[in-house]
Amino acid sequence: MKHLLLSILILFISCTSSDSNDNVSDDYKLITVNSEGEIFDIGNNTGEISQIGQINAPNNLLILSSIVNLDSKILSVEANVSEPNVVFEYNKTNNTTTNINLNIPTSVTSSMNEPFIGSMTFDGNSILAVVNENLPNNTHPSKLISIDPQTYNVTDLDISFYQVGITSIIYTNGKLYMSTMNNGILEVDLSLKTVTAITTNTGTTRLVKIDNTTLAYNQLGGTNWVNAMKPYEINLTNNNITDKSQNIFYTLGNINGNGYYTNSEVINIVFKLNNDFGFLKMNYITNEIKFVSLNVDIIGVNSIIIGKKNL
Repeated sequence: MKHLLLSILILFISCTSSDSNDNVSDDYKLITVNSEGEIFDIGNNTGEISQIGQINAPNNLLILSSIVNLDSKILSVEANVSEPNVVFEYNKTNNTTTNINLNIPTSVTSSMNEPFIGSMTFDGNSILAVVNENLPNNTHPSKLISIDPQTYNVTDLDISFYQVGITSIIYTNGKLYMSTMNNGILEVDLSLKTVTAITTNTGTTRLVKIDNTTLAYNQLGGTNWVNAMKPYEINLTNNNITDKSQNIFYTLGNINGNGYYTNSEVINIVFKLNNDFGFLKMNYITNEIKFVSLNVDIIGVNSIIIGKKNL
């Protein structure tokens, strides 16, 4: 019944919104996922929504910073310490979810209380994941592992660091970058096994790769609004930071998860300060800002963009 009502609602909104979008067409569809595992494709200009899948997790509490979008499947983990080593593999072809039980080495977990995977990303060959305690602290460090996306064999990367609250994670040029709730952006050199803070101690999130030397991200705070953020970019060759916000603030429904970059635009799902909800599209070459309204009751506030589908 829930899915029937959802389908009727989607159909109604698609029909009613088409009247106001007669002169607007889409270049592509953006793929979004929310913490309840619902997968949607959404017109990049019209905002028209269709549900295309469902990641079936027992508690509907997917960690948005753990979602990895691969060619044929989507991987994710849940905020559930009772089953800390389970990865959910969603098959895009047949719309099924398989629970994968990982065998994490004791060299990673033996010193932790309630260890679980909190963040994941793809380096082109393997899944890189952060294992931390349920209540991270400065007593037991978090650790990095790699996961084979075919066999799900786990390797201890022998890299440890103390961090409370990783919000997003991305790989580029042999290094891992992690945004955090309080300590800026961390750079992990996977060859040297070093961890370095490359920004000041501020809340950061929505990391996204612009090119091999530039990342975009959002800095949290700056106003009294909950989860308020301002867009920035960082040059990785010299760590210079540029404010891209034009002094305009937005808010996030959930601070976890990556941003998305395509066609020179960084795109995030945000609220304006007047509570309008939708795609914020910022052109990082021209600095032009566009906003596409979305129906928050369908896709949910806890949503991120994980890919696109060309038309």
